[in-house]
Amino acid sequence: MKTANVMLKSQTGKLTDKITMRYVFQIFSTVLTVILENRERLFFHISDQASQILELLGSRYQKTYGG
Repeated sequence: MKTANVMLKSQTGKLTDKITMRYVFQIFSTVLTVILENRERLFFHISDQASQILELLGSRYQKTYGG
């Protein structure tokens, strides 16, 4: 996050360039995955913070979440 100059809200609501993995898992815990009969996956409730984290992680992770 420091390299990309990205700041996210921490659990306390303050902007930081260092968040914990535990908090990352918390952010993604709200994502709902629906798998259809044709094995297509749909994702719901991806927050702005989750989207920012996916951008940092790269295209491989963005594709996983339908981006």
